[in-house]
Amino acid sequence: MKKEGFTLIELMAVVVIIGILAAIAIPNFVKTATKAKEASVKANMHTVQITIEAMSIELSGNYPTVKGDKNTAGTIVHELPGNFGNPFDPEEKMIDAFEVYSGLTVDTTTQQISKMTPPHEAGRVSYSHNGEGTDDATLYAILGSGKDNRVLDLTLFKGS
Repeated sequence: MKKEGFTLIELMAVVVIIGILAAIAIPNFVKTATKAKEASVKANMHTVQITIEAMSIELSGNYPTVKGDKNTAGTIVHELPGNFGNPFDPEEKMIDAFEVYSGLTVDTTTQQISKMTPPHEAGRVSYSHNGEGTDDATLYAILGSGKDNRVLDLTLFKGS
């Protein structure tokens, strides 16, 4: 009589091999997905920089501030493309994925930015400037946050 099929030991060996492969592949997939989301945040940061630079042309070389009718965070958001959002939270609205802060600390002798406000949640982009009133910001910094709210290794400044 001819025996057909697999023995229990053969099936268990296959299940163990599949488990080992999954244990190797799943963490790599998660790491790759996180890197892709952080790359999307960096692309969003660059989009904000291009938007801010374009708005500065209308403001005679100054950068938009959070004060004034024309220069609120909402106005900056309306200038951003429709696909701008938080890659870590696709349900988050565009205006919530972008944060604007005034009071950027700048060393007056070197004109270097020494203090910036990082974004509060993963996937968000923050724009900080040194303006105190309407249309008087001359420096800015753009930061993004990655997984676990860590600041990404890209910071965009005026002229960079």
